[in-house]
Amino acid sequence: MWIGLAPVYIVACIKAVLGGPRHKPVYKVTRKITRVQWYWRQTLPQALLGASLPAAFVIGIATGTLPSLLILVTVGYWGLIGSGALLGFVVRGWFGISPTDELESLERGAKRRLRGLGEAAAGAHPMGAAALGRAS
Repeated sequence: MWIGLAPVYIVACIKAVLGGPRHKPVYKVTRKITRVQWYWRQTLPQALLGASLPAAFVIGIATGTLPSLLILVTVGYWGLIGSGALLGFVVRGWFGISPTDELESLERGAKRRLRGLGEAAAGAHPMGAAALGRAS
């Protein structure tokens, strides 16, 4: 659990050092109700850290600066263990929802907005919907 909360601990330590002994930190009261949503802001540090290993691997391949196979396998193994633990917290951020359902609802909303823009454009055209090839 401490792996997923490491970004929180880092921020807390920085605030404590910068604030000094005389500055009281601001406390955030947690809500007492269940809210089903995607907590992407809270899991963004874990997602970025988890994505850094594959990004570094791709950059290493592109630039030709990969280390020897023994180092690559050793560091890659432990990197995958750490990335898996971090990305497990990202999955927990999808509390009560399915990412595929969320993407489908975003797609439906985008289609509705595009349809609305098309109808608005037809209404704004001097010849109306007939100019766009639609019967009114």
